[in-house]
Amino acid sequence: MKVIISGATGLVATAVVQQSLAHPKISKVIALSRRAVELPDNVNSSKLKQVLIKDYNEYPEDILEELRGAHACIWTVAITPSKSMTYPWEDVVKICQTSTTTALHAMIGAGMAEPFRFLYVSGDRVDPDSPPKPGPMGRYIQLRGETENMVRQIAEQYHGKVQVCIARPGIVTSDATYTRAFWGSAVRTLNPVANVSRDELAAAMVDQVVNGFDKKVLANADLKTRGREVLTQQDQG
Repeated sequence: MKVIISGATGLVATAVVQQSLAHPKISKVIALSRRAVELPDNVNSSKLKQVLIKDYNEYPEDILEELRGAHACIWTVAITPSKSMTYPWEDVVKICQTSTTTALHAMIGAGMAEPFRFLYVSGDRVDPDSPPKPGPMGRYIQLRGETENMVRQIAEQYHGKVQVCIARPGIVTSDATYTRAFWGSAVRTLNPVANVSRDELAAAMVDQVVNGFDKKVLANADLKTRGREVLTQQDQG
């Protein structure tokens, strides 16, 4: 099985790459990113193909050739809610929405395996069916909801040959650095705040693209539960 991981150098995507490399059913991992992925020395990267892209809205033939024949893609490219406040709005739209739909069209056009599974990473507070909320954050949430609908609409044109799943994680915690570990511990103690660990999220998403989507939308609780189950199975050998 050939899997594409977009934005592969990101916090979550790096863990997704590692989970994919370790999965026995995945034979090739395409790390699509603007710079090379750095992995720990103990990670076997023999299945990894790094594909560097200048712009997620442009797909020259050499990149399409690397993507061709993939069975699935986990799309993580986006600007986080907090960082979106520091970017011009047109850049937020380009990165969070335009690049997503452009990439999906490009992958389908390149020639994917059937069915092709596309897992789009959205966010816990996103609901495309709810009315827009006021303020900058409301506009951001609305944009992500619109993007969810757009990728679904693209998939519907292919009558089951393209399958889409939306992942809506809450705050992603990580022990990758001391600072992240500190804040991750703080977040985990706040029960009202939806959160999932980076490893749980990565394990859940890789499991879903390999074995098929359980639901059209995976809420934070779904991702956390499935991720823990997968990680427990890995620990037990």
